[in-house]
Amino acid sequence: MYHGEMFRRLETDGSGAIVDLASGKVTVLDKSKRTATEGTIREALQLGMLGFTMGFFKVDAPKALGVRKNFLGYDCDQYETRAMFVFPVTLKQCLSTTAPGVAVVRDFSRKMLAQLPEAGSKLPGEMQSGIVLASESNFGDSTEVTRIEEDGLIAQSLFTIPAGYRKQPLQAMFQR
Repeated sequence: MYHGEMFRRLETDGSGAIVDLASGKVTVLDKSKRTATEGTIREALQLGMLGFTMGFFKVDAPKALGVRKNFLGYDCDQYETRAMFVFPVTLKQCLSTTAPGVAVVRDFSRKMLAQLPEAGSKLPGEMQSGIVLASESNFGDSTEVTRIEEDGLIAQSLFTIPAGYRKQPLQAMFQR
């Protein structure tokens, strides 16, 4: 995950997402199809697509599990959160309050929440004044921070659609 003051970029093996708070847009990247599906943050929330970027419809208060772990030299505490997305989701997230970037992630999340009051005020992980270093869901997917860069400038190109990707509207993801 990369963070700027007004941008977020998430990456997985096959996909990614760019959230741009300044324009109010989200872009979902499909690496195998080389498509960049664009829409507004509000549209993506309404279509139930922002779970991994923070758009749950209903989120229960995170429950501390009493487990402390260490990733890349930073301690984190494990929480479990149950959320209603398009379907029920259970997340276990390890949150660090000492890893670099906590303030940037928290501020970004608060700015996004201000744009989407219908998303609710309790979000897993980031709104617990920490940064997620590891996460797993009841669907078997998981993420783990593998590198933390401190005080580095993030290239603006990370928040733009890669060359060679075909742009399409958000609704195209649901057409056959």
